[in-house]
Amino acid sequence: MSRSNFGTIQYVSKGKYRVWWEDGRSTTGKRKRASKVVNGTMDDAELYLAKIRVGLVGCTEDMTYDELWAGKVQPSFERDGLATKTVENYERVWARELRRA
Repeated sequence: MSRSNFGTIQYVSKGKYRVWWEDGRSTTGKRKRASKVVNGTMDDAELYLAKIRVGLVGCTEDMTYDELWAGKVQPSFERDGLATKTVENYERVWARELRRA
């Protein structure tokens, strides 16, 4: 997994990794970070971090690509202020390669 700007993984000891992730902000505006020790391999820790991230953005394991696109991706275009060319490219990839025929 590439470097994440959502969370980090720290080696603790053989078969143990501490996973840290962003957990919102306090009432004073300071960032809050949560963590958990995961027993297993580095891959297990990366999978745990990915599941936390997916859960926080409101996706579920049984969500279809169509639901994800309509509910999360398309609304983010305007919210995130994406350039017109970027949106057009995303929609092209969606139409040609991801959407079911």
